[in-house]
Amino acid sequence: LLAGTLTKEDRLVLIGDGREPREVTVRGLESRDSSAEVLHPMNRAAINLRGVSASDVRRGQALIAPDEWLLSKAADVRLIDGAPLDSVSEHLAVHIGTATVPGRLRCFNAKHARITFDWPLPLIVGDRLLLRDPARHLVIGGVGVLDPDPLPLLRRGDGTRRGVTLAAMHREGDVLAKVASLGAVEVTYLRRINMGDPGAAPPPDIRELDGWWVHLPTYDEWQKSLRALVEHDAQRDQLTLGISQGAVRDTLGATAARFIDQLVVDAGLEQHNGYVRLPKTRIDLGRAEIGVNKLETRLLADPFLAPLAGDLAALGLGSRELAAAERAGRLFRLEEGVVLLPSAPALALRALEQLPQPFTTSQARQALGTSRRVAIPLLEYLDGRGLTRRVDDDHREVVKSAGSNTPASRQDRKL
Repeated sequence: LLAGTLTKEDRLVLIGDGREPREVTVRGLESRDSSAEVLHPMNRAAINLRGVSASDVRRGQALIAPDEWLLSKAADVRLIDGAPLDSVSEHLAVHIGTATVPGRLRCFNAKHARITFDWPLPLIVGDRLLLRDPARHLVIGGVGVLDPDPLPLLRRGDGTRRGVTLAAMHREGDVLAKVASLGAVEVTYLRRINMGDPGAAPPPDIRELDGWWVHLPTYDEWQKSLRALVEHDAQRDQLTLGISQGAVRDTLGATAARFIDQLVVDAGLEQHNGYVRLPKTRIDLGRAEIGVNKLETRLLADPFLAPLAGDLAALGLGSRELAAAERAGRLFRLEEGVVLLPSAPALALRALEQLPQPFTTSQARQALGTSRRVAIPLLEYLDGRGLTRRVDDDHREVVKSAGSNTPASRQDRKL
């Protein structure tokens, strides 16, 4: 037992030999021919497993704790002893513990290379591997793992640059280089691969945020890019309320988007209704201002006389202009293209309170002085916020009064 503690009924995962991982349970333990309730590291261990037959367990497989190990498909290594890595065969056999795994060598220089395994291995920084040339039956030498989870090499010259980076690493790996390559890394991930000392304070140029170590120069670039993105959008289109979080993710990447709340603060920006914008942004409706003013005047006189599509077109109000006016709190849109003032739900609720309860859809329509085109989506809106409810197919009743201090009524006032 190399690491961890084993007790009866522990759940483990059996991996290796190119087979799919299998969940197993410890049924019994022995050490040196004596039964045991618990076993600690560096003890010889005989383990009785439930969930797998003895014939399915082979030399070279490993028992690991679930969700505690990175299964490495490739590893960047440094030569410890043996022939220079740039003089050996590409195809080799890799030995670690009792496991033998076919692998492929990509050499960066005489002392550093990347090994890709035919099946994943549970590796950490500092593990020792023995390399052998199976064709010539020769031992090549020993290497140490510097990075068990390297980034893919995609561009011309990546191999040369990676060799320089590995040459500058400590024997224990370089946590700063790892965090810089990814932009941000979870502390639990660093613990899994045994890189650095995740329990200690972050090294220089690394900031800790919500259980992540973030590369400060990369974080600064994210800030600048976010600020530039928002400023460009504000100059390009006065009808938008800012940049959506989805657009931020598409531009800066999923890793940066994870820290969007802190990035917004540090970049001197603000968030509103899921949009990132310049501080104290006010939507400029531009040429649509005249049409919105006319529509507001009309609806103030008759709150439930929603304009038809032709009326909106005559006012120069298309979908973008209406969306901008809604974000600015000037208009309120229901389904079926119904456009009203933000005060319409509260006004409707007050009118419905005056009706005998329960009331029909026809009675509601007459009380509001409007058509079914407006009344039905408005009633469904009130239903959805728990202000009214259906009694049967054609009857509703008011549940909460227009003056009640409920989240729904506050939302209506906000609208």
